[in-house]
Amino acid sequence: MEKLEEVCIDDGEPTKVIRVGKNLPLIVKEKIVSIIKEKSDVLAWSHSNITGISPHLIHHAMIIDPKADSVRQKRRPLNLLRSEAVKIEVDTLTNIDFLMEALYPIWLANSMLVPKPYGT
Repeated sequence: MEKLEEVCIDDGEPTKVIRVGKNLPLIVKEKIVSIIKEKSDVLAWSHSNITGISPHLIHHAMIIDPKADSVRQKRRPLNLLRSEAVKIEVDTLTNIDFLMEALYPIWLANSMLVPKPYGT
């Protein structure tokens, strides 16, 4: 995996950070950073910045064949740390109306956490 370098886009807001490849040529890196700084007011830096967008534009649903046999996967419990991480993320996304409960005619797969390259 390519090594990444963090670049702060707004000195007044340290949460506005992007990651660019360390191996990119300097001119390409500078161009990417300058374009993102220029357009940073239209980017969503957190889930809470996404409110007000019509769900019809971004709604995702699983299309499941109603004739499919119901299959229930074996429950695979998460360890305490991962379970808490899932709960916090689901609560956060539910509170800002970014996520809602969906009921499907068959059981879906267990949750799977994937660590990000920078450790979270």
